[in-house]
Amino acid sequence: MKTKIIFNVGNIIKGGAIQAAVNFITINQKMEDDFFDWFFVLSQEVYDELTKSKITIENNVMITSGKISKNKLARQEVLSFEKRIAPLIVFTLFGPCYIKFKAIHISGFANGWITHSTIKTFINTYHYNLFKITKALLKYTYYSFHIKQADAWIFETETAQNGFINRLRVDKKSCFVVANTAIDFGKCFSKKNSEKVNQQTLFYVDNLIVSLAANYSHKNLLSLLLVAKYLKYKLKNEKFKLVLTLDEKVFADDFLPFIIDNELQNNIINIGKVNIVDLPKLYSVTYATILPSFIETFSAIYPESFATKTPIITTDAEFSHEICQKAAIYIDPKNTKNMAHAINLLITNTKKYDELLVEGKVQHLKMLTADQKYQKYIGILSRYVS
Repeated sequence: MKTKIIFNVGNIIKGGAIQAAVNFITINQKMEDDFFDWFFVLSQEVYDELTKSKITIENNVMITSGKISKNKLARQEVLSFEKRIAPLIVFTLFGPCYIKFKAIHISGFANGWITHSTIKTFINTYHYNLFKITKALLKYTYYSFHIKQADAWIFETETAQNGFINRLRVDKKSCFVVANTAIDFGKCFSKKNSEKVNQQTLFYVDNLIVSLAANYSHKNLLSLLLVAKYLKYKLKNEKFKLVLTLDEKVFADDFLPFIIDNELQNNIINIGKVNIVDLPKLYSVTYATILPSFIETFSAIYPESFATKTPIITTDAEFSHEICQKAAIYIDPKNTKNMAHAINLLITNTKKYDELLVEGKVQHLKMLTADQKYQKYIGILSRYVS
């Protein structure tokens, strides 16, 4: 008799976690599973992305009616679903999910603020604003309380796992690491001259430097405005385009006035949120990616860049070095000149560019495939069946 298990992504509503949820479900639906009988709790956002990717779950599914973290009714619905199914295990892909399950609860966790942030991280992100720093500390204390309600935890890096164990004082035997990976870009993936993404035609020869992120404070995206200005006017390099993937209103309110005032319309563009199914098209014309975050756990941009022969410019920090090693140019995210020179180096120095491609291939070969990552999850979940 199969063991009943609920895969819970009802709390996931934005960011790279949606992509991870879709990746897991995609593999789950193509696998013959003689061990687990799967049931699914999905947010509307995950369900919509599955629909766009033409992935259908025939049965055993509930879709939450609201945001679990703020909607008591939505939490009650999930608990009612659990009661009806009576699973042995609930596997939450990324917590906290703000629900105390009766089943064994195994939760993924990828919040660097809790696992490996420092005082410097808060200061850099909130610019010495004591009110914002205090508010953030209270928020992450609240998150810590809820994530600790799980029975076991899965992290994407050793850095995150070790920080969690030390800070939250949990048993190391209940902690596991499963590294992040990229979507399957296919063996025939190659760069193209041009591609249309979200109704905009992009050209590889424009030296597209893509920042695939929402405008969270810790992503440090506003700094890219100053980087573009320095690159164009101080380094006299006009042959580049920084590509942002922001909500149109956010771009119009927070970025566009600076762009217009400094005549950077030809050097900074926004293509809006990119659906998972369109990522191969975007990476096929991307010259390099840039991620100037103050903190990350294991951004999907890293493995995606490796998989698509795309050099990376990213923050000089422990979290990035653990993943990228020699396959990135490391920058100080507070130093505009440093970031501009890094971009300029990639555009003008083909030898350095090619070196990063080689190192990226090395890192990509070390990484789990999507199927291997899935099997590691299954191996951990199987330990709790007894």
